Amino acid sequence: RGTEDWTKSNGIEFWLHSDGSVSRFMLIISSENEKTEGIDYYHLGIKLNWKGWRRFLLPYGKLSKSREPVGWNKIDSVRFRATGWGNTPNPKTVVILDGFKRVNRPHKKGAKGPLIQDKEFFHALNLENPALKDVRAAVETEDWALAKSALAIHLRSREKPNWFFDWRDRP
Repeated sequence: RGTEDWTKSNGIEFWLHSDGSVSRFMLIISSENEKTEGIDYYHLGIKLNWKGWRRFLLPYGKLSKSREPVGWNKIDSVRFRATGWGNTPNPKTVVILDGFKRVNRPHKKGAKGPLIQDKEFFHALNLENPALKDVRAAVETEDWALAKSALAIHLRSREKPNWFFDWRDRP
C-alpha cells in the first residue's frame, strides 16, 4: 500500500451495477494527515435505489471532506464501505464495480458544454420515476430532441421541490 498523486486529474469515473436491492454505502478516498487526530478522507454516500448499470462522474470538488485530508497529492486508499455512517447493510445486495479511473475533464471558466452526450445524460436520470414517463418513452426510441422537450416540460410544470420563489415570476 503506497500513496498516489492524483493532482493530474480533476475527478473520478466508475460504473456500478445494482441488483435492485435498496441499500446504501460510502465511497471513501483516504488522504491521511499525520498532523491531525482521526482519519482524514474524502467521501460520498451512494444510495443503491436502481437496477442495472449507472455511471458516476465525480469532480473532486463534489466530494465531501472529513477532518483535514492532506489533498489530492496524497491519496492513500480507495474503499467502499457498507457499514458505518448510519448505513445498515442489506445482505442480499449485489453490487458490481467496473471501470474505476481518474479523469481530467475540461473545467475552464467560460468553457462551452456539454461535457457529456445526450444519451449519457438521459441514462443518468432515474427514468423509473413515474413523473418522467414521457422522457423515458423518448429515451427508449433515442429521440433526444423529444427527450429534452419532455424533460423541460416536466421541470416547468412540477410542483415539488417547494421553492421560496416562483421562477415564472422572473423576466
